[in-house]
Amino acid sequence: MQTQDLIRAAWEKMLANVGAPEVPSPANDVTAIASGIVAEVRADLQADANREGPAAIAALAERLERLSDSVQGALNAAQSSGDISVDAMKEALELLSAPAQAIAQVIAGGGHLTSREYLLLTDATETSDALGELRREGLLVPLAGYQADGTEDPTPVYYFPPGMSDSLQVAALLNRAPFGDLLEVRRKLREVGYIERTRAFQDEMDGT
Repeated sequence: MQTQDLIRAAWEKMLANVGAPEVPSPANDVTAIASGIVAEVRADLQADANREGPAAIAALAERLERLSDSVQGALNAAQSSGDISVDAMKEALELLSAPAQAIAQVIAGGGHLTSREYLLLTDATETSDALGELRREGLLVPLAGYQADGTEDPTPVYYFPPGMSDSLQVAALLNRAPFGDLLEVRRKLREVGYIERTRAFQDEMDGT
């Protein structure tokens, strides 16, 4: 799917709700993000269950730092939900580093990051700082995933905050990240399997 098609599809999704616009609800947004944070912490605890000694302490310190970013991001997302226009979201993106803008642009077209993809990207020097930046600014948040039968998945996914996701998706596609940074981010996302996974999803959605 071409970028122009993605932008058009995102706009059409927003325009379809013009007759009954969605009213931003900070409380609902924070509740959704809080569920994602709980899923993230639960997954972290399970991953660290067999660690002992210094390794366990180091892992705990890392988890606490991530939790701090999660809470700060949730607060920022709630505070930003008063103005969720495309222009406001585009201005917010323009303040970010080039790699962070590139990540936002790619996931705007491909959808959420899985927990596995996110963790691999946080371990990569090319994307770690950019993901942390998106988290701190409240533009990338953990959300509870759902299984095929509708039950909540115990592992989180990572995407734009619910209350601003439509506007942020359009803004990220309109905001063109520097080409070199975009290529580097796409290379890392391809390495962790994101590009192939989302390509298959987009082909299914297109009926191809």
